[in-house]
Amino acid sequence: MGKTFGGHAIKKVNNHRISKDICHKIKINKNSILFKILNKEEIMVNSLHSFAISNTSLDISAYSSDGIIEAVESKNRKFFLGVQWHPELLDYEYSKKIFNYFINCL
Repeated sequence: MGKTFGGHAIKKVNNHRISKDICHKIKINKNSILFKILNKEEIMVNSLHSFAISNTSLDISAYSSDGIIEAVESKNRKFFLGVQWHPELLDYEYSKKIFNYFINCL
């Protein structure tokens, strides 16, 4: 059972403590803001987390292949996107697109 954090349940995960040099694939929901930004159904991301969201009222934008929620968003805000990976550590075009989209929303 997960703990509650800000109205959202979190759970301990052991298999997502991966170095920045090793990435895994996530699947992106086609109806999400994340898909609008990246125009991709799947991308590779790095994971350095020990906890993950297990239940939320936010829109889920991406999952890993093992069912871990990798991104959440809210379409009710100008820009609200939370990702479970570290785009600031990746020199990928996808990271740049996320940051550029955020900057253009300001």
